[in-house]
Amino acid sequence: MYRNCIFSFILLVLFFPVANAIADSQWQWMHPYPTGADIQGIFFDDENNGWIVTDIGEIFRTDDAGATWLKQIDELDLRGVFFISPTIGFACGIHNTEGIVWLTTNGGSSWAGVVIGSERLNAVEFTDLDYGTMVGENGTIYRTMNSGYNWTLQGSGTTKDILDVSFISSTEGWVCGDDGLLLHTETSGAFWDEMATPYGADYSGIQFIDSENGFMAGCQYILNTNDGGDSWTVSFTQAYNSFKSIELNGNYGIAPGTGGVAVSTDYGAMWAWEELPDQPPTSTCVQMLSSTVPSSSEAYLAGNYGLIYGRNSSGELDLLSKHETLRFMSSITHFGVENVWACGLYGTLMRSSDGGVNWVSQIWDEVEMFSDIVFSSLSTGYCVGSNNIYGDGIILKTLDGGVNWEDITPVSFDVEELVSVDFMDENNGLAVGSDGEILYTTDGGANWTEKTEYPAIDFQRVRFGDTDKGWAVGSSGSILCFDFNSDSWSEQTSPMTQTFYGLYPLNKDTVWAVGWNGTVTRTNNGGENWETIAITGNDYSDVWFADNGLDGYFAGRNALFGSSSNGGYSVSHSDEDYIENRLWALSFIDAGYGWGCGAFGAILRLGENPSGIEDDTNTFINPVQTQLHVACNPFTEASVVSFTIPHQRMVVLNLFDLSGRIIQNIHRGELSRGEYCFVIEGADLQPGIYFIMLETDGIITSKPIVRII
Repeated sequence: MYRNCIFSFILLVLFFPVANAIADSQWQWMHPYPTGADIQGIFFDDENNGWIVTDIGEIFRTDDAGATWLKQIDELDLRGVFFISPTIGFACGIHNTEGIVWLTTNGGSSWAGVVIGSERLNAVEFTDLDYGTMVGENGTIYRTMNSGYNWTLQGSGTTKDILDVSFISSTEGWVCGDDGLLLHTETSGAFWDEMATPYGADYSGIQFIDSENGFMAGCQYILNTNDGGDSWTVSFTQAYNSFKSIELNGNYGIAPGTGGVAVSTDYGAMWAWEELPDQPPTSTCVQMLSSTVPSSSEAYLAGNYGLIYGRNSSGELDLLSKHETLRFMSSITHFGVENVWACGLYGTLMRSSDGGVNWVSQIWDEVEMFSDIVFSSLSTGYCVGSNNIYGDGIILKTLDGGVNWEDITPVSFDVEELVSVDFMDENNGLAVGSDGEILYTTDGGANWTEKTEYPAIDFQRVRFGDTDKGWAVGSSGSILCFDFNSDSWSEQTSPMTQTFYGLYPLNKDTVWAVGWNGTVTRTNNGGENWETIAITGNDYSDVWFADNGLDGYFAGRNALFGSSSNGGYSVSHSDEDYIENRLWALSFIDAGYGWGCGAFGAILRLGENPSGIEDDTNTFINPVQTQLHVACNPFTEASVVSFTIPHQRMVVLNLFDLSGRIIQNIHRGELSRGEYCFVIEGADLQPGIYFIMLETDGIITSKPIVRII
């Protein structure tokens, strides 16, 4: 039995800015939809209204049972989500090595974040409007008795990670975690008792029905107890599984696992295993990580790579997210703003005709590993790769925009593994690969000529700068320049001795080559001289620059996404958990609009659609908000809120408390263009947390505000 070490975290100046925006980069998931990140938490208030949180800090909301999703927030590593009403909810996780809890009082239209301690928070649960619990790493347990106004850190007596929590009342509850951890309290957490569990498994899901009957899931086991946790028996087990969650509502229970879900319809007495239908092609296992049961006949579960499933009252499992494939995508290209193509490992070919919103996938041959794709016209394209068994190269060609493909690999000689391909026009193209493999064609791939002069170079990328000249780069810092018109081929002097992976010719004179250790090299005179202009430590696999030669992007396998505004002399990188770090390859129209592809089927788009294409329901809704500013926060007597209206519009400004009740109607009516300030009087306000909410044109902006004594 352990004594509490109680102290409070009053939520004053530690609030983060209100979040209703995506990361500054404006990258959006095009595939998978709505996200390709691991969904760590899912919660449905009823069969239609639900929320998910991901390991890269996204929060999405649906109000149509998962048919469409609205992104509400971007933060770092969120693990748990719980709503105590349709409008009031909490999400928890970690932000810059500190625990964080996010609060919304309007169904997620706006969120306020608060730093809580120094440990990642894994789960949050409320038994009613007032009493809630959060658990996390290193034995962290927080309790609140006033709707999250303050949280008390409790002494758990353990340093093991706590993964889930279940309270049946304001006073009695259990937590579970790593290495068979199980703790029980009957004193609202003032004292916690450690209880024995079998197998020493990592138990990541727990739910108690009453003070005697409960369930726990972890590893390959689903356990039940009928004596309050003093003893446990195995209700269900499945070898090579990994149960991450367990939820029951009446007689209906689910426990998601690896590739499927265990289901009970008799209050957890018996469980049956159901395989997940419509699993997208992937080279790795599908793992469900979280579940929610909003009624005794409906359930939802979510997991890695953004997979979301619903189970209806008829017992049917449906895939609610869009995933054509989860295989690694290695190259992406476009023709205009509507037509985009991508290729990847295990024979994956994908195409989109609406700017990347919807995709059609084709698995050519699962033993083929496609590495590069290019289109010389809207209908004519080429893709190269290798046979994963024999290592032979392969070249495919399409004449109908990627609907059908033909193998045009020459059979007159042995073709080594091919890594990259590019065409400078309809007829003239080049494919390169390992062991110095160079193939070129002057008749659109009907015939190929092999060059064997460079056997020591493992080529990684080939690109044309204009109709006269092209470049290929590869191992040992090799740079090869070639000219089809004069049939000239020459190795150029390189400042690098390690491998180049990416290449971008802006024109016949200005070319960038990037690769190992984040080395950025450039020539401004057609290759007569190359200079190293940056070394960032990231292994870049692709690079792109705008026509001005200044604005550019860098992507790489297992590397942070980078951008430059000075031609590559300096590169700034995204934070570790941003979605653009999933990218391996880039294809851009201009600096504000383009695509990237990479790990686990990820295809992202940067920027809004410039051509007015009407995206379908996969489009993320990111409204432009009126900026709201609060002076004197925290305050004692009065605070001042200000905002600017760009044109005449209807404006509603209210002050809410944590329960969502309007405390002050500050303004309601039309305002003309200009800057406005309003005073919040504090004389009649109790000390505590409030929200100032501004609504303009149906868009809500919110900020937390705190009155202190």
